[in-house]
Amino acid sequence: MNTQTYKKAHPPKPVLENESGKPHQGVYIPDHPEKVIGGEIIYRSGWELAFAQWCDRNPSVVQWGGEPMCVQYRNPAGVDFDACKKFGANPQDPMNWPVANYYPDFYVWLKNEEGEELKLIIEIKPKHQTERPVSSLYGKKLKDQKAYVNAVKTYLQNKAKWEAAIKWCQEKGFEFKVYTEDTLEKMGII
Repeated sequence: MNTQTYKKAHPPKPVLENESGKPHQGVYIPDHPEKVIGGEIIYRSGWELAFAQWCDRNPSVVQWGGEPMCVQYRNPAGVDFDACKKFGANPQDPMNWPVANYYPDFYVWLKNEEGEELKLIIEIKPKHQTERPVSSLYGKKLKDQKAYVNAVKTYLQNKAKWEAAIKWCQEKGFEFKVYTEDTLEKMGII
């Protein structure tokens, strides 16, 4: 699936902005469309919107785009345990994990005054989704146990996505980065 097809199949979900007071998802209309590649810029969080604005307005950004490419990866969070059991397959073997598509949030080509260039693929995530969840499930309420299991699945899926993206970037001459709220704050974006 190419990125344009993905963007059409996964349009931004309208959120009642009036209730929350914050933009959550939408299509960013750039002030400098000549710098944008790959079609419309869809943001799926307020942090992504802030980063899109930074890319658009930053003179060091030569070119940028949103959800610019597709990286295939094997998703450990999508393993079918019943099928593994039925066919005697090891659910820990990555060859038994389903292949999925990952669309990183941004592509950014930066060029400084000295002419040095940097081409980045950037994912924007909350810090807690980049760290291995730690919890003792003993004595916890069911909803807390489910939240922990979901956090573990998210972490494993993100880790697999990012490992595939790092490999893809190395092959193509890009650098892969995950920006959290801490990164965006240090950059003065949020």
